[in-house]
Order: sequence, then structure tokens, then C-alpha cells
Amino acid sequence: MDGHGQEIIENRKKEEKPIELKAEDLKGKSLYIAKCEDVTFQVVGKLNTLTVENCKNVGVVFDTAIAAAAVIRTTRAQIQCKQVVPTFTIDNSSNIKLFLAGEKPATTISTSCATEVTVVNVPEGDAEPYEQPFPDQFETKFVNGKWVTLPAETVGV
Repeated sequence: MDGHGQEIIENRKKEEKPIELKAEDLKGKSLYIAKCEDVTFQVVGKLNTLTVENCKNVGVVFDTAIAAAAVIRTTRAQIQCKQVVPTFTIDNSSNIKLFLAGEKPATTISTSCATEVTVVNVPEGDAEPYEQPFPDQFETKFVNGKWVTLPAETVGV
């Protein structure tokens, strides 16, 4: 199925084997995955964009996204970029784990209304992957004449 210059895959449920796709075969080399559950997608080649929306317990492995990748209104997803993605947006989602290639990926990650977001940097060679959770809570204080927002400091109980 296609629409708005992108390939749309929706309502796939409980697939036992990964669904394999080639970016060159997708309309506009853009992929929109929606309303899928318990499915893994493997995308080979350069995508323009990748969007995962309204999904539950999905996995997506892709080589490259030239423009951006986004996860929207999704719960329990693992998304792996094996090469490059310049911009990643996570909106209104929870329990999202991103795997990015290299020790210092050149990716900007934006989150909005997102909880339990973790990024794993997967370096080349034998180096161990580095995992870092993103903060879920923030504090905003009035400092030196302006409002400043920082991750909330947590204190163990």
C-alpha cells in the first residue's frame, strides 16, 4: 500500500520471521509503519525517512535514513540504525530503545512526552556498546532572570 509519497505497512501482527524490505523498492524510499504489533522489520538500503506510529512491541533495523526517523505514539520498540540517521524524533511514546552506530553518532534526538527512552551506541570493532537512558523528569527553576529546565535530580529512598 502507498500514499503521500511513502510506502505504508499497517496492521501486521505477530509475525514469526522478520519482514524484509529493500529501500529501493519502496515508494519514495520512505517507509511508514503503523498499527503493527509483535513484528520485526529489516530494511536494507538508504531510506529517505522512516516513521513508526501507533505500534506495540516492534523492532526495526535499517541501514540509513537520509532525512529523519520518527517514533510516534508507540510502546515497546527497538529501533536500530546500522549506519547514519541525522535526526531522530520520539513523540508520545514509551519504552523505546535506539541502537545507533559508532561511538559518536552524528544524530540529533528530540523527545516530547516520551518515557523510558534509552540509546545504545554500538561502536565498530570489539568495543562494548554504551547504553544511556534519557531523563523522564525535569525541573524548571527561575535562575538569573530566566527560566532554566534541567533533568531532575533523583534521590534514593
